[in-house]
Amino acid sequence: MHAYIHAYNFAEASHPVQVWTFEQIAESFLIYGAKKFYKPGTGPDPLTQCLGALITAAGTCVPKLGIGCDARATGPSGVFQLDFLRSGGAGRIVNTQIKKDHGLMNLCISGFAVGFITATPWVDRANGRVATLQGDSYLTCMGAPAFVNNYSCPDPKAYSDRLYENFLGPFCHKGYATSLSPCKLEFTYPRCCGVWNGGANHYQIPFPVYYLEKAQENQKATLVELGIWAQGQQGSIRAPLV
Repeated sequence: MHAYIHAYNFAEASHPVQVWTFEQIAESFLIYGAKKFYKPGTGPDPLTQCLGALITAAGTCVPKLGIGCDARATGPSGVFQLDFLRSGGAGRIVNTQIKKDHGLMNLCISGFAVGFITATPWVDRANGRVATLQGDSYLTCMGAPAFVNNYSCPDPKAYSDRLYENFLGPFCHKGYATSLSPCKLEFTYPRCCGVWNGGANHYQIPFPVYYLEKAQENQKATLVELGIWAQGQQGSIRAPLV
């Protein structure tokens, strides 16, 4: 893991990073997450991976609509809100780098951790569906159910007669229960086995709609920005001389 904590370290510049663009977010996931952990020929195709990463980031970061994510406001858990990475053996490494990066979890670390959660590497076979990192075990998307409410634990605002997809690309909402997980799928808790938990709170619309609507807000803002740019370009184009 040590080899992956320095790249995309924009905060080491004299002027700390303010915005991570969506392009940078997708690139960091593909390079330091998917390519690191996915075996060739396995997992979703790169486009699906990118879309999953960008849609999830739209719901986890503090957005700069139409541009990307506000790095400073997003905080030490990074663009994907990876709280788990700041604890245990991984935390001893990551927290040191976060301090060097002026309180930010840089995109390289975030991409690495997202690859770990979604590609489910380094499986601890003794603990079933739990994967290990730096000597500690974590619940991942490995073997997660296809739908959010297959068993129980529906999101508070979900309709009881409807099944909701549990994945956005490789990114899952809820994971399977294990002997080490904090809750069981057959029980009902407000935050049952949450991995990416947007939609599981009483004030949020259910997963995956919560993330999709956040992504649409950014898409609309991007189109507005492109329209403004195009209008400016038209004003600078001269008609040909005849």
